Amino acid sequence: MAHSPRDPVLVVEGEKAADAAAGIFKDDPVFVTTSIGGANQAANTDWSLTRGRRVTIWPDHDDEGQGYAEDVSRLVREAVAAEVRIVRVPESFPEKWDLADEVPDGFDLLTLYRAAELVRAPEEPDDFEGIWNGALLQLPEPEYEWLVDELLPVGGTSLVSGGPKVGKSTLMRCLSLSVCTGGEGLGRQCRAGTVLYFGLEEIRNEVRKHMRMLGGPESIPLRHYFLAPRDDRLDWIAGEIAEHNPVLVVVDTLGVVLDIGDGHSYFEVYPAMQPYRVLARETGAHIAFVHHNRKSGGDRGEEAMGSQGIVGSVDTFIRLHWKDDDRRSIYSMNRYGDKLPKSILRYDDATGLLSIGETTASADASDMERQILTFVRDHSHQPVGLQSVKDGVTGRTHRIVRALNSLVEAGRLLMERTYSESGRERKSYRVAEGVFAAAVR
Repeated sequence: MAHSPRDPVLVVEGEKAADAAAGIFKDDPVFVTTSIGGANQAANTDWSLTRGRRVTIWPDHDDEGQGYAEDVSRLVREAVAAEVRIVRVPESFPEKWDLADEVPDGFDLLTLYRAAELVRAPEEPDDFEGIWNGALLQLPEPEYEWLVDELLPVGGTSLVSGGPKVGKSTLMRCLSLSVCTGGEGLGRQCRAGTVLYFGLEEIRNEVRKHMRMLGGPESIPLRHYFLAPRDDRLDWIAGEIAEHNPVLVVVDTLGVVLDIGDGHSYFEVYPAMQPYRVLARETGAHIAFVHHNRKSGGDRGEEAMGSQGIVGSVDTFIRLHWKDDDRRSIYSMNRYGDKLPKSILRYDDATGLLSIGETTASADASDMERQILTFVRDHSHQPVGLQSVKDGVTGRTHRIVRALNSLVEAGRLLMERTYSESGRERKSYRVAEGVFAAAVR
């Protein structure tokens, strides 16, 4: 049994039944075993190897067999088996029937095995208890509930980080509106509900103007806060959550409520975040913290100001960033769910909405194609070869070649091949008639 730690265990009554079961289940990952001695001596066997395992008991069809099944069930549960089941032999089977006997007509043994009655299901361990590996592997997959589909979990926490004026607060007000109305936010479907927005570094009039631009109904369940008490801020936030039962709580910014001496100390930051994680879990509200990036930059969570304990303590990290071409980008790192790929953030001056556009990879590829089309058009008085394009367009060679191939495949560039006297191939390009205006628009 120790050599097959992942296989489920089938316990039968007696060696004759065990031999028969081994043949029946020879094509299935099932470890068949029995106890030492007779049906009344199950306690004489060491059942410790069933710890953390899935165990099914198949008794003989008589009163003694039922007693054996109950004894083994108790013993393997005491050994902390992860799951325990008992096969209930149909009443129509002959008295004292076991697996070595002929199967009555109309019955299938594999079907009976799979229909075994559950006696003990896998259990979630206590927070302060350990769990054996076998039991851990048998725990059911958790089913997460989402505030924002596959991105922000119900009862979870997140960190939205970015540099100055990149639109962190603007983004979170847009998301708040989406949650209040049950619409789409961050490119995902949102669960509808009340939002508490603690804009503790925000200017009331600026928030009012932005909310008017967004154009949502005035009666949406969104409550704004602009000042925090000097002390007991966690208790204050917890009290507001208890009173208003929100699905989303935005804390803008984290530094205002995190009462610690050294924001770069992991040993101070991580424990200081714990009460907020507990508050989110106990109330079911998702708590999203707005935070600043460090001046020195970084990537994959290292750009957030302060200790990595901040990023490490949340379920979802969302980063906003100014690209070199003055466009904004966004991406996420998730503990679970479906991460947000690096994408362009688009701001609508008329509505005040920040929305997620195409991925940065797609946007960069489109920019490269526009550069190439413009360059080839402007040099159409002579053949434009591959080396000329490489010299005249900004970007890495492999991206230029990829964009050229894409343009040719799409029919927007025409490629001509010529050969030197030595037989060496030369490629030149020209813009296809009538497509330039649409391509560079």
